Amino acid sequence: MSITGPEELEGMRAAGDVVRRVIEAMKQNVRPGVTTAELDAIGDKVMRDEGAQSAPALVYHFPGSSCISLNDEAVHGIPGERALREGDLLKLDVTVEKNGFMADAAVTVPVGTVSEESQRLIACAERAFAKAMLVARAGFRVSDIGRAVEREVRRDGFSVIREPADFAGRFNVKDAIFIHFDGNSRPCASGASIGYHRAHDRAAALAWRSMYARYWKYR
Repeated sequence: MSITGPEELEGMRAAGDVVRRVIEAMKQNVRPGVTTAELDAIGDKVMRDEGAQSAPALVYHFPGSSCISLNDEAVHGIPGERALREGDLLKLDVTVEKNGFMADAAVTVPVGTVSEESQRLIACAERAFAKAMLVARAGFRVSDIGRAVEREVRRDGFSVIREPADFAGRFNVKDAIFIHFDGNSRPCASGASIGYHRAHDRAAALAWRSMYARYWKYR
């Protein structure tokens, strides 16, 4: 969407603030033995307390409030009775709707001590996100953002998963913007709200080695 005035900007900020609170509440409870369903319930309570609701449940009848994935699951995992284990890579993917606005973010959380490769993956995605933000502004093209992500990811020996896209803005978004890999020549406009994923504060560069399985638990 394009933000046309201060009211819309405030609506986006309010929805984004709920997403931040949900993610922080779940992160504080990440430890071995906790189930993904228990984390989902924690996030759902924060949403309701903040006057928001789960966008995936609202739009897609998703069987949970947040998408929670483990290890070789890229994104969009269904919360359930799986318990976290030491060394897991946990992805908390939160999208909320509040007062007609949607906001979306995610974070990859290490459970206890994780492998060196997992640490590299998280660090790589953080760098890719930072590089992308330098060109996520008016005057650049969407492909510039994707190019910045993909170059950083490949430089570290990882690869970008191309299937997922993202969005943010008004409810009933009509088209998603693919920006996490090189190839979209659409220009960035001043005031545009762009959906972006990163692997550690959402999978912006869903940067998994090809040895990892590519699949969604739910879409």
